[in-house]
Amino acid sequence: MKYIIISDLELDSMGGVGVLLRSCPNAKVIAPASFTDTLTEPKQLISATRAVYGDYFSDNFEPVRPVEKEVIKEVVNGEVIDIGGRSLQFLIPKTKTFMFTYDKARNHLYTGHALGVYYDQLQDENIDLFLPSIPSSLFDLAIYRNHLKLIKDLQLDALYFNHFGKTEKVDLALNQLNHWFELFVLMTEETIENKGNYNDLSSKFLTVIHDYLTEQNITDNHPIYQYIILDLNTAALTMLEFFRK
Repeated sequence: MKYIIISDLELDSMGGVGVLLRSCPNAKVIAPASFTDTLTEPKQLISATRAVYGDYFSDNFEPVRPVEKEVIKEVVNGEVIDIGGRSLQFLIPKTKTFMFTYDKARNHLYTGHALGVYYDQLQDENIDLFLPSIPSSLFDLAIYRNHLKLIKDLQLDALYFNHFGKTEKVDLALNQLNHWFELFVLMTEETIENKGNYNDLSSKFLTVIHDYLTEQNITDNHPIYQYIILDLNTAALTMLEFFRK
């Protein structure tokens, strides 16, 4: 293993790097300079993530170990590195909280947490479901919309998502993500206006997705819901916090 590429500063994306490096002693960690402080001193990110996940934190994220600065290879926006015979270009938006990895030869993009989740567990039912990823510590309304525009302008042949999944239906993915995101924004604004709480909002999110999947003949006991519910709960909590700032 020569390289470990970090896509964003969420703990589920970079929190295990320090542990992984123990099994990959020759690996370099590729990341923007803006990631270095968090990789080497993850205490603040640990606290922020623990505040969101509560009792689930220990089972899902520990142990989290810092990364030695000497093994981090800092890259700048637009930098190209040859990895495994492929020229990979690293695209860092102005906010510097995410990093996209662009495979120029294939015109494919690895998006990390910046866009959303592809629930490829529904492929056997011939359903493509893409929902916005709204990570707890990095969410910003304008940033998310800018990411959608940036990626649409690239006119890609394929997208890769965090927590796995690849699609060549790029236009479908971007249209779904935009649709659900703007609907979630409206629901959040309505919930705050009506003095609702986290439970109210997460229930609204789940209801609209449940109704959509029911129309696609997905049963209520389908295992996909165990993933969707966790993601929607995080999204509801994050969006409420953002809009109440």
